[in-house]
Amino acid sequence: MVFKGYEIVTKHRLTEAEDADGQVNCWIGAHVKREGWHNWNKTDAEQTVQYVEYNSFGPGAGKATTRVSWAKVLSEQEAAEYALPLILSGEDGWQPFGERGINRH
Repeated sequence: MVFKGYEIVTKHRLTEAEDADGQVNCWIGAHVKREGWHNWNKTDAEQTVQYVEYNSFGPGAGKATTRVSWAKVLSEQEAAEYALPLILSGEDGWQPFGERGINRH
């Protein structure tokens, strides 16, 4: 999620010590700061949050090496764990792209 600021923004603001945020195959605009995320002066939480990115594109992409040190660039294998069917299926066994799921047409 991107919170728009005055000129340049971060992609996510830290709100909890167990916060998680990820962008996989996402377009990133030039308005996003190079560091990508902000700790909101909660430096202890940098050890517990999970901020990840993989295969970003757009004018704000390609800057993964300049992201905050506590964010992670995922490998292709790690990014596969963020596939929509895995994220949306949950414990109830719902098949998000099945007959009663999301229509992808």
